[in-house]
Amino acid sequence: MTERSIRTRLVLAGAVLAAGLLAAGCAKPVRDTGLYPIVKEPTGAVPPQHTRRLLAQDEDAARAVFLVHTEAGRLPAGQLQVRLNLESRVVYDTWLEWKVVFYDGGRFNVEETEWKPLHLAPSVVHTLQANSIRPDAVEYTLFMRSMP
Repeated sequence: MTERSIRTRLVLAGAVLAAGLLAAGCAKPVRDTGLYPIVKEPTGAVPPQHTRRLLAQDEDAARAVFLVHTEAGRLPAGQLQVRLNLESRVVYDTWLEWKVVFYDGGRFNVEETEWKPLHLAPSVVHTLQANSIRPDAVEYTLFMRSMP
């Protein structure tokens, strides 16, 4: 192999590696809404908060967690109870805030919780739970953001 062909191969390998790192590390906002997806689902023509269970409001929050499991059910009085299991994707302690927005059958916002802090320890599954107050809540979206 000539020195020129070795240099060419190194440059190409570096370019491929850089492109892969950029693609893996950059979360893109969903259709100019300022919201970053955490799980990939097709959104069609409706707002992302109507088709996704978990959305981040900044790129750091989107990179910080994996959605492991979601569960929703009714309490005896009819309120919607939501449980989500999230796993930290980062190798260091980090803090996020989260809130849940509840929607009725027509996808209108009927209530939302306050922002709550969440300490994420590395490689630990964390369980978040929220209950609606109103019994007419049928859907939900959990929003996350980095601590201000």
